[in-house]
Amino acid sequence: MASVTLSDLNKHYDGFHAVRGIDLEIPDDTFCVLVGPSGCGKSTTLRMIAGLEEITGGDLTFGGTRVNDLSPAKRNIAMVFQNYALYPHMTVRANIAFGLQQQGLPKSEIAERVADVARLLEIEPLLDRKPRALSGGQRQRVAMGRAMVRNPSVFLFDEPLSNLDAKLRVQMRTEIKALHQKRPVTTIYVTHDQTEAMTLADIVVVMNKGRIEQMGTPQELYLRPRTTFVAQFIGSPAMNMFDVTVADGCATLPGGAQLPLPAEFAGASGGATLGVRPEDMLVNPEGTAAFTTRIDLVEPLGQEIIVFFDIDGRQCSARMPPKAQVHVGDEIGIGLKTDGLHLFDPKTGESLRA
Repeated sequence: MASVTLSDLNKHYDGFHAVRGIDLEIPDDTFCVLVGPSGCGKSTTLRMIAGLEEITGGDLTFGGTRVNDLSPAKRNIAMVFQNYALYPHMTVRANIAFGLQQQGLPKSEIAERVADVARLLEIEPLLDRKPRALSGGQRQRVAMGRAMVRNPSVFLFDEPLSNLDAKLRVQMRTEIKALHQKRPVTTIYVTHDQTEAMTLADIVVVMNKGRIEQMGTPQELYLRPRTTFVAQFIGSPAMNMFDVTVADGCATLPGGAQLPLPAEFAGASGGATLGVRPEDMLVNPEGTAAFTTRIDLVEPLGQEIIVFFDIDGRQCSARMPPKAQVHVGDEIGIGLKTDGLHLFDPKTGESLRA
């Protein structure tokens, strides 16, 4: 397997700077997910790693070897696309074996490798079928098998689950993660779905406007976001944000209530943006509420209820237990958990955490 290192990686398209000086090191056998909104540069970055896009600045190394000028075929990578691109006239067995046949490997070795991958992916009963006789999830497994059979140094996934229905996406996420645990390979996976990123990754890289906004473990990004962009992109529903004034270790909330801040924000003063996750918004708390408002929308999700309401002209949300009795139009008080607060600079969007 191989580590992957991006050093000041850049991509220009006729004056448009699509990827802006990315520095990223992905250790051996790590599952790294690039996530961000459309146009943030994540797929372009993946295509440069694959050799499908020319690098216009910086260096790309696999295991310490510079590969900028190597063709995709010489990089020992395997890629699974959004479109599985299976050969419709070939059986599953032939689709998986095709790349090995092109390499001129002995038939016995090809048969052994195909059987091994089919067993791992649990597609042995499908080997003599053609793609048209397979479901979407089965085609996705075949595409993965075609990539895995080559024993690549690096796996690349470009939004491979986006064509599947919601239930199958969840199932395939679980299977991909379990597969990586059984057979670790350095993996770089692109998605716009933050839930997919959080559930799959060892390392999540959040991209925005061609740059890396923040990288870390899923829990690091959720619990300690460095910018308002990451704070609101990671987590669903998004983090609630309020304009506050900070002085003497307290934040003055919209409406005038005073809120003591954690010690890590002791040095903050003046205008700031206060962030609170929905699970840290307490509906009808014991004691004094920070806000009073009315419920605009109720979303019962089975395992929890999400309620939406307006505070100071901004839509906010809170998580509630599944048996909570709440209705649209109910007047509620909202309290805030002080140990779940985040504070950001309103101009730069950067965290004010010491």
